[in-house]
Amino acid sequence: MDYKLPLLIIFYINKHNLIKTLICFKFNNKGFYGKVFALVADIVRKLAKKI
Repeated sequence: MDYKLPLLIIFYINKHNLIKTLICFKFNNKGFYGKVFALVADIVRKLAKKI
């Protein structure tokens, strides 16, 4: 599926800053980017369960 490549890119870019990114989005999750990040985080959790 098409979402996997951008997801991998996002994960790679944020790998070392993942905690900072999560905290940042926790406080700024109003609006479009918060919804996108929530969706991405949900997909990441689902993929993590499969591994």
